Amino acid sequence: MISLSSFGYGQSQDIEVKGYFDTEQAMLGEKIPYTLTAKYPRTWQVLFPDSLYDFSPFELLEKRSFPTRSDEKYSRDSAIYYLATYELDSIQSLSLPVFQLVKADSIYHFAGDDQISLVTQISVLPDSLNLKESAYYQNVKKEFNYPYFIAGLIALLVIVITLLLIFGKGLKTRYKIWRLQKAYKNFEKQMQEAPIWIEQSPESGTLRLLQTWKMLMKRVNDQDYEQKTTKEILQIHDNQTLARCLQTYDRCIYGGITDPTPLLESLDFLADFSQDLYLHKIKALRDGGRKSV
Repeated sequence: MISLSSFGYGQSQDIEVKGYFDTEQAMLGEKIPYTLTAKYPRTWQVLFPDSLYDFSPFELLEKRSFPTRSDEKYSRDSAIYYLATYELDSIQSLSLPVFQLVKADSIYHFAGDDQISLVTQISVLPDSLNLKESAYYQNVKKEFNYPYFIAGLIALLVIVITLLLIFGKGLKTRYKIWRLQKAYKNFEKQMQEAPIWIEQSPESGTLRLLQTWKMLMKRVNDQDYEQKTTKEILQIHDNQTLARCLQTYDRCIYGGITDPTPLLESLDFLADFSQDLYLHKIKALRDGGRKSV
Protein backbone atom coordinates (compact mmCIF):
# COMPACT_ATOMS: atom_id res chain seq x y z
CA MET A 1 0.00 0.00 0.00
CA ILE A 2 1.28 3.45 -0.75
CA SER A 3 0.98 6.99 0.36
CA LEU A 4 2.37 10.22 -1.00
CA SER A 5 4.35 11.01 2.09
CA SER A 6 4.76 7.99 4.32
CA PHE A 7 3.60 4.57 5.26
CA GLY A 8 3.15 2.68 8.47
CA TYR A 9 2.33 -0.54 10.24
CA GLY A 10 -0.82 -0.46 12.33
CA GLN A 11 -1.32 -1.80 15.82
CA SER A 12 -4.85 -0.41 16.26
CA GLN A 13 -7.27 -2.24 18.53
CA ASP A 14 -10.11 -1.00 16.31
CA ILE A 15 -9.28 -3.50 13.57
CA GLU A 16 -9.09 -7.27 13.76
CA VAL A 17 -7.19 -9.04 10.96
CA LYS A 18 -6.94 -12.83 10.72
CA GLY A 19 -5.15 -14.91 8.12
CA TYR A 20 -4.72 -18.67 8.00
CA PHE A 21 -4.14 -21.61 5.68
CA ASP A 22 -7.14 -23.89 5.27
CA THR A 23 -4.87 -26.95 5.43
CA GLU A 24 -1.84 -27.91 7.51
CA GLN A 25 0.13 -29.67 4.77
CA ALA A 26 0.65 -29.28 1.04
CA MET A 27 2.77 -30.68 -1.77
CA LEU A 28 5.05 -28.76 -4.09
CA GLY A 29 2.96 -26.84 -6.64
CA GLU A 30 -0.35 -27.83 -5.02
CA LYS A 31 -3.18 -25.26 -4.86
CA ILE A 32 -3.33 -23.99 -1.25
CA PRO A 33 -6.28 -21.94 0.08
CA TYR A 34 -5.44 -19.07 2.46
CA THR A 35 -8.27 -17.10 4.11
CA LEU A 36 -7.90 -13.44 5.08
CA THR A 37 -10.57 -11.63 7.11
CA ALA A 38 -10.81 -8.12 8.56
CA LYS A 39 -13.24 -6.46 10.97
CA TYR A 40 -12.92 -2.67 11.19
CA PRO A 41 -14.95 0.52 11.85
CA ARG A 42 -17.40 1.01 9.00
CA THR A 43 -16.14 4.57 8.42
CA TRP A 44 -12.70 3.25 7.43
CA GLN A 45 -11.56 2.57 3.88
CA VAL A 46 -9.74 -0.77 3.74
CA LEU A 47 -8.26 -2.68 0.81
CA PHE A 48 -7.03 -6.27 0.52
CA PRO A 49 -3.84 -7.33 -1.34
CA ASP A 50 -4.17 -8.18 -5.03
CA SER A 51 -1.83 -9.79 -7.56
CA LEU A 52 0.62 -6.86 -7.44
CA TYR A 53 1.47 -7.78 -3.83
CA ASP A 54 4.52 -9.97 -3.17
CA PHE A 55 3.24 -13.24 -1.66
CA SER A 56 6.74 -14.80 -1.31
CA PRO A 57 7.54 -17.64 -0.79
CA PHE A 58 4.18 -18.36 -2.44
CA GLU A 59 2.73 -17.54 -5.84
CA LEU A 60 -0.81 -16.23 -6.20
CA LEU A 61 -2.93 -18.41 -8.49
CA GLU A 62 -6.35 -16.93 -7.85
CA LYS A 63 -8.19 -14.59 -5.48
CA ARG A 64 -11.85 -14.91 -4.48
CA SER A 65 -13.39 -11.88 -2.76
CA PHE A 66 -16.66 -11.70 -0.84
CA PRO A 67 -19.04 -8.73 -0.42
CA THR A 68 -18.53 -6.42 2.54
CA ARG A 69 -20.96 -6.97 5.42
CA SER A 70 -21.66 -3.99 7.71
CA ASP A 71 -23.69 -3.19 10.80
CA GLU A 72 -24.08 0.12 12.59
CA LYS A 73 -20.51 0.08 13.89
CA TYR A 74 -18.30 -2.37 11.97
CA SER A 75 -17.63 -3.67 8.48
CA ARG A 76 -16.36 -7.17 7.76
CA ASP A 77 -14.44 -8.23 4.64
CA SER A 78 -12.99 -11.56 3.62
CA ALA A 79 -11.15 -13.15 0.73
CA ILE A 80 -9.66 -16.52 -0.14
CA TYR A 81 -6.25 -16.56 -1.83
CA TYR A 82 -5.33 -19.71 -3.74
CA LEU A 83 -1.56 -20.02 -3.56
CA ALA A 84 1.17 -22.43 -4.62
CA THR A 85 4.77 -22.81 -3.50
CA TYR A 86 7.79 -24.03 -5.43
CA GLU A 87 10.26 -23.54 -2.59
CA LEU A 88 11.71 -26.64 -0.88
CA ASP A 89 11.67 -25.44 2.75
CA SER A 90 9.82 -27.97 4.90
CA ILE A 91 8.01 -25.24 6.89
CA GLN A 92 6.75 -22.10 5.13
CA SER A 93 4.88 -19.17 6.65
CA LEU A 94 2.79 -16.23 5.48
CA SER A 95 1.32 -13.10 7.03
CA LEU A 96 -0.82 -10.90 4.79
CA PRO A 97 -1.87 -7.32 5.54
CA VAL A 98 -4.92 -5.24 4.82
CA PHE A 99 -4.40 -1.60 3.86
CA GLN A 100 -6.17 1.23 5.66
CA LEU A 101 -6.52 4.33 3.48
CA VAL A 102 -6.20 7.59 5.39
CA LYS A 103 -5.61 11.11 4.16
CA ALA A 104 -1.89 11.39 4.81
CA ASP A 105 -0.92 7.75 5.11
CA SER A 106 -1.60 4.21 4.01
CA ILE A 107 -1.32 1.88 6.97
CA TYR A 108 -0.60 -1.86 6.93
CA HIS A 109 -2.48 -4.06 9.42
CA PHE A 110 -0.98 -7.56 9.35
CA ALA A 111 -2.55 -10.86 10.28
CA GLY A 112 -0.52 -13.17 12.50
CA ASP A 113 1.93 -15.61 10.93
CA ASP A 114 0.48 -18.95 9.86
CA GLN A 115 2.58 -21.93 8.80
CA ILE A 116 2.16 -24.84 6.44
CA SER A 117 4.26 -28.02 6.10
CA LEU A 118 5.61 -29.12 2.74
CA VAL A 119 5.27 -32.88 2.28
CA THR A 120 7.08 -35.06 -0.24
CA GLN A 121 5.60 -38.02 -2.07
CA ILE A 122 8.52 -40.33 -1.29
CA SER A 123 8.15 -42.31 1.94
CA VAL A 124 11.22 -43.30 3.96
CA LEU A 125 11.98 -47.02 3.58
CA PRO A 126 12.70 -49.12 6.71
CA ASP A 127 16.34 -49.98 7.46
CA SER A 128 15.61 -53.72 7.72
CA LEU A 129 12.86 -56.22 7.02
CA ASN A 130 11.60 -58.99 9.30
CA LEU A 131 11.68 -62.24 7.28
CA LYS A 132 9.85 -65.46 8.13
CA GLU A 133 11.56 -68.76 7.31
CA SER A 134 9.51 -71.45 5.50
CA ALA A 135 10.40 -74.64 3.61
CA TYR A 136 7.14 -74.53 1.65
CA TYR A 137 6.73 -72.99 -1.74
CA GLN A 138 5.12 -69.62 -1.52
CA ASN A 139 3.47 -67.93 -4.47
CA VAL A 140 5.09 -64.50 -4.27
CA LYS A 141 3.43 -61.63 -6.04
CA LYS A 142 5.68 -59.40 -8.07
CA GLU A 143 5.99 -56.10 -6.23
CA PHE A 144 7.01 -52.73 -7.55
CA ASN A 145 10.80 -52.35 -7.49
CA TYR A 146 11.16 -49.44 -5.09
CA PRO A 147 14.99 -49.45 -4.91
CA TYR A 148 15.24 -49.01 -8.68
CA PHE A 149 12.49 -46.40 -8.60
CA ILE A 150 14.29 -44.39 -5.92
CA ALA A 151 17.62 -44.77 -7.75
CA GLY A 152 15.92 -43.42 -10.86
CA LEU A 153 14.56 -40.45 -8.93
CA ILE A 154 18.02 -39.71 -7.53
CA ALA A 155 19.50 -39.85 -11.03
CA LEU A 156 16.76 -37.53 -12.28
CA LEU A 157 17.45 -35.15 -9.40
CA VAL A 158 21.17 -35.09 -10.28
CA ILE A 159 20.29 -34.27 -13.90
CA VAL A 160 17.92 -31.49 -12.83
CA ILE A 161 20.52 -29.97 -10.49
CA THR A 162 23.13 -30.11 -13.27
CA LEU A 163 20.78 -28.36 -15.67
CA LEU A 164 20.00 -25.72 -13.05
CA LEU A 165 23.70 -25.08 -12.55
CA ILE A 166 24.18 -24.67 -16.29
CA PHE A 167 20.95 -22.86 -17.21
CA GLY A 168 19.78 -21.67 -13.78
CA LYS A 169 20.30 -17.98 -14.42
CA GLY A 170 18.33 -18.17 -17.66
CA LEU A 171 15.47 -20.00 -15.95
CA LYS A 172 15.46 -17.46 -13.14
CA THR A 173 15.29 -14.67 -15.71
CA ARG A 174 12.31 -16.31 -17.44
CA TYR A 175 10.60 -16.63 -14.06
CA LYS A 176 11.16 -12.91 -13.35
CA ILE A 177 9.75 -12.02 -16.76
CA TRP A 178 6.68 -14.19 -16.14
CA ARG A 179 6.03 -12.53 -12.76
CA LEU A 180 6.49 -9.05 -14.21
CA GLN A 181 4.15 -9.79 -17.13
CA LYS A 182 1.54 -11.08 -14.70
CA ALA A 183 1.86 -7.94 -12.55
CA TYR A 184 1.58 -5.64 -15.56
CA LYS A 185 -1.50 -7.45 -16.84
CA ASN A 186 -3.17 -6.84 -13.48
CA PHE A 187 -2.03 -3.18 -13.56
CA GLU A 188 -3.70 -2.70 -16.96
CA LYS A 189 -6.92 -4.19 -15.63
CA GLN A 190 -6.95 -1.89 -12.59
CA MET A 191 -6.12 1.18 -14.68
CA GLN A 192 -9.29 0.49 -16.69
CA GLU A 193 -11.23 0.65 -13.42
CA ALA A 194 -9.44 3.78 -12.13
CA PRO A 195 -11.90 6.29 -13.69
CA ILE A 196 -14.72 4.66 -11.70
CA TRP A 197 -12.70 4.95 -8.46
CA ILE A 198 -11.99 8.64 -9.06
CA GLU A 199 -15.53 9.57 -10.07
CA GLN A 200 -16.99 7.82 -7.04
CA SER A 201 -14.51 9.37 -4.58
CA PRO A 202 -11.63 11.51 -5.92
CA GLU A 203 -9.61 11.34 -2.71
CA SER A 204 -9.78 7.59 -2.01
CA GLY A 205 -9.73 6.82 -5.74
CA THR A 206 -6.46 8.75 -6.09
CA LEU A 207 -4.91 6.87 -3.16
CA ARG A 208 -5.95 3.57 -4.70
CA LEU A 209 -4.56 4.63 -8.09
CA LEU A 210 -1.22 5.46 -6.48
CA GLN A 211 -1.18 2.14 -4.66
CA THR A 212 -1.59 0.33 -7.97
CA TRP A 213 1.05 2.41 -9.75
CA LYS A 214 3.66 2.32 -6.99
CA MET A 215 3.38 -1.45 -6.60
CA LEU A 216 4.06 -1.89 -10.31
CA MET A 217 6.99 0.54 -10.16
CA LYS A 218 8.42 -1.44 -7.25
CA ARG A 219 8.51 -4.54 -9.45
CA VAL A 220 9.82 -2.70 -12.50
CA ASN A 221 12.59 -0.69 -10.81
CA ASP A 222 13.32 -2.89 -7.76
CA GLN A 223 12.92 0.11 -5.45
CA ASP A 224 10.53 0.66 -2.57
CA TYR A 225 8.27 3.34 -4.08
CA GLU A 226 5.75 2.88 -1.28
CA GLN A 227 7.88 4.92 1.12
CA LYS A 228 8.93 7.62 -1.35
CA THR A 229 7.49 11.12 -1.54
CA THR A 230 6.69 12.89 -4.79
CA LYS A 231 10.03 14.73 -4.59
CA GLU A 232 11.95 11.47 -4.14
CA ILE A 233 10.15 9.85 -7.06
CA LEU A 234 11.00 12.76 -9.33
CA GLN A 235 14.66 12.34 -8.40
CA ILE A 236 14.41 8.89 -10.01
CA HIS A 237 12.25 9.98 -12.96
CA ASP A 238 13.12 13.44 -14.27
CA ASN A 239 9.88 13.92 -16.21
CA GLN A 240 7.90 17.14 -16.14
CA THR A 241 4.59 15.53 -17.15
CA LEU A 242 4.95 12.93 -14.40
CA ALA A 243 5.69 15.80 -11.98
CA ARG A 244 2.43 17.53 -12.93
CA CYS A 245 0.50 14.27 -12.47
CA LEU A 246 1.91 13.60 -9.01
CA GLN A 247 1.41 17.22 -7.96
CA THR A 248 -2.23 16.94 -9.07
CA TYR A 249 -2.58 13.90 -6.79
CA ASP A 250 -0.93 15.85 -3.93
CA ARG A 251 -3.43 18.69 -4.30
CA CYS A 252 -6.33 16.23 -4.24
CA ILE A 253 -5.16 14.39 -1.13
CA TYR A 254 -3.62 17.22 0.90
CA GLY A 255 -5.33 20.31 -0.49
CA GLY A 256 -8.83 18.90 -0.77
CA ILE A 257 -9.08 19.87 -4.48
CA THR A 258 -11.36 17.09 -5.62
CA ASP A 259 -12.16 18.14 -9.19
CA PRO A 260 -11.97 14.78 -11.02
CA THR A 261 -11.18 16.31 -14.43
CA PRO A 262 -7.37 16.74 -14.03
CA LEU A 263 -7.18 13.38 -12.26
CA LEU A 264 -8.90 11.62 -15.14
CA GLU A 265 -6.77 13.46 -17.69
CA SER A 266 -3.61 12.13 -16.01
CA LEU A 267 -4.52 8.48 -16.49
CA ASP A 268 -3.47 8.12 -20.13
CA PHE A 269 -0.03 9.54 -19.43
CA LEU A 270 0.43 7.39 -16.32
CA ALA A 271 -0.51 4.27 -18.31
CA ASP A 272 1.86 5.15 -21.20
CA PHE A 273 4.70 6.09 -18.85
CA SER A 274 4.33 2.80 -16.96
CA GLN A 275 4.17 0.78 -20.17
CA ASP A 276 7.43 2.32 -21.45
CA LEU A 277 9.27 1.44 -18.22
CA TYR A 278 7.75 -2.05 -18.22
CA LEU A 279 8.80 -2.79 -21.82
CA HIS A 280 12.29 -1.44 -21.14
CA LYS A 281 12.60 -3.72 -18.09
CA ILE A 282 11.40 -6.77 -20.05
CA LYS A 283 13.96 -6.04 -22.81
CA ALA A 284 16.74 -5.63 -20.25
CA LEU A 285 15.85 -8.96 -18.61
CA ARG A 286 15.73 -10.77 -21.94
CA ASP A 287 19.02 -9.30 -23.11
CA GLY A 288 20.66 -10.22 -19.81
CA GLY A 289 19.17 -13.71 -19.97
CA ARG A 290 20.56 -14.34 -23.46
CA LYS A 291 24.02 -13.29 -22.35
CA SER A 292 23.92 -15.70 -19.41
CA VAL A 293 22.97 -18.85 -21.39
